[in-house]
Formats: sequence, structure tokens, C-alpha cells
Amino acid sequence: MGTLRPSLPAVLAAGALWAWATAAAAENIAECDRGAAALQGGDYKAADAHYSLCIEKGKLSPQNLLVAHFNRAIVRYGNGDFDGALGDFSKAIEIQPALPDAYFYRAQVRVKKGQSDRAIDDYTQGLKLRPDAAAYFARGRLWHEKDQLGDAIQDYSEAIKLDATLAEAYNNRGNALRARLELQEAIADYDAAVQLQPDNHLYYANRAGVYDQLDEIELAQRDFRKALDLGSTNPMVSAKLMEYELSKKRSK
Repeated sequence: MGTLRPSLPAVLAAGALWAWATAAAAENIAECDRGAAALQGGDYKAADAHYSLCIEKGKLSPQNLLVAHFNRAIVRYGNGDFDGALGDFSKAIEIQPALPDAYFYRAQVRVKKGQSDRAIDDYTQGLKLRPDAAAYFARGRLWHEKDQLGDAIQDYSEAIKLDATLAEAYNNRGNALRARLELQEAIADYDAAVQLQPDNHLYYANRAGVYDQLDEIELAQRDFRKALDLGSTNPMVSAKLMEYELSKKRSK
């Protein structure tokens, strides 16, 4: 199974932080170290306070100031302080504009704030600096939500080129193709998603829906049953199976 670059919640859960550069003589990164320890212990409030002291009083070099703002942005995201996280990622970008991860993570914050257009801009800027499967996938989802299916399909395709094991990218591209009534192409993508993640009920249900549109009832029935067996709670799955049974009885 493919893995996307860690989302900010995943980064928080792992306590993953950027490493410090070697401190110059005038620097004091002790508070930053305390902030890192607090974050790894799950105390985001204390981590924010320590990083803030470090930024304000540590006389940090530009490199370590960059790291401090980046790490505090992660902490503030964990605190639900999306405005603060946005400001810190923006400060990191101000210090080092050629920093793709800062754009990618700022885009995640913008999504939380409902700023999808600006999130797309951030993903675009980050992708100019470094091609990234997760960023293409994330931007594709944003295009998809805006019903810009051609852009979404292009981004899902770029994600797949970079990582051909991303089942969700195949599934989402299948959804976009289905919306454009490119049904055989959608089935091919659902096939790939199922092959990569055979225990995901959603992919079977999506493929079944296309088979139903094509009037391939036996194949649709097979996939809807598989989705149900794998734990789907989508009422449409059960309703379709019941519809097929009733139709079968009427035809006798």
C-alpha cells in the first residue's frame, strides 16, 4: 500500500520535528529543546510557550529561527490555533522561500480554514520546488471539490506517476472519470485500487456503481456483496442488492 507524506496530525502523533543546526555561541536553544520535549510528551500548550520563549529570547540564527517557527507551527496546529500555525509557516517561508514542505503544510492549514483557493496556490508553489505525490494528490482533491475534473484527473495522474501504489489516487481518479462518464476508464482505475487494497469496501462499491450504470448487473451484484462483506454501511449498497433480488423474483 502506498503512503502519502504525513499530514500535520500524523506529524503531531509521531512527535516528528525538524532538527536544529549547530547552535552558535550567542544562541540559546534550551527553550526550543524544552518545546520539543513537551511536544513529544503531547503537551502542546507547554510546547508553544517554550518555542515562543526560544523565538523571542534565544538570539537564534536564521536557520534555527526557521526551525523554531516551523516546529511551533506544528504545535499550534495541534492546539487548533490555525491562525498561529499559518503565521509561523508563513514566517518560515519568509526566512527560506525555497522550502516546499512549508508550502505543503501551510496548504493543509489553509484547507482547515476553508481557504481552498489559497491552499491550491500553496501546493502549486511547493510543487514548483519539488514534485511530491502527496501534494499532487491533495491538490487534486481540492480541484475535485471545485468540480474542476480535468485538473483533478491531471493531478491524480501525476501522483500515480510518482507513486504507483497510491490506491486512493486511483479511486479518486476513477470517481472523476465516472463523473465525466468515462466509465471503462473509471473501472480500470477501480480495478487498480482494489488490487492495491483488496480489503477496502469503498473501492468495490464504487466499481459496482459503474457496473450498474453499464447494466452489468451480475458484476455489480458481486461487487456490492463484497463491499457489504467487508463492512460497508452505505445504505445504497444494501438497497441495490435488495433491488436486484426483487427484480430477479419479478422476472421469474
